[in-house]
Amino acid sequence: MKLLFCSIAFIGLGLCSIVAGILNRGIKSRKAAIWIGIGLAAIGAVTLAVMYFFGEDSVVFVWVLCMAAIMFITAFHLTSITFRCRLPIMGRYEGANRYSGSYGMASYSPVFTYEYGDEVYQEQTAQSFPMRYIRKNFSEGEYRRIYIDPEKPDSFICEKKPNIILWVLGVVFLVCALLLI
Repeated sequence: MKLLFCSIAFIGLGLCSIVAGILNRGIKSRKAAIWIGIGLAAIGAVTLAVMYFFGEDSVVFVWVLCMAAIMFITAFHLTSITFRCRLPIMGRYEGANRYSGSYGMASYSPVFTYEYGDEVYQEQTAQSFPMRYIRKNFSEGEYRRIYIDPEKPDSFICEKKPNIILWVLGVVFLVCALLLI
């Protein structure tokens, strides 16, 4: 019964996230809210389907497999951003936007002003960092190399570094799921 309630809660949270993403048209993270909502609703729907067709014992396997899929999809997305943002230009650091996380943790996305073509952009990076990293590596008014996406100049990253950890976590979850068979 608890599993049934959790599945329905995932579907409900997913639908709320999708609606919030659709209603907040001006927010840059709109797509993320919609995709998170689709993911949550899918986890709930898959859990209900697995419970119905295979019984409750198979649910842990499916959840671990879903975690592996989430890790792989996130790693692929971040890797594709790194490949798309390939044009190095100089940008001026203006500060950082704060995003609250769970348990009082926060991450910060640096904001830069830069020129590309005939336009001036003031955007935040697709990357986020802890405040201690921001304080150590960024100074307001400082110019530094950033990497923009030439097809979408309002998208950029500060550093070109691979997200190996997400690929490794995806493999770990996949191995765990296979061990549960």
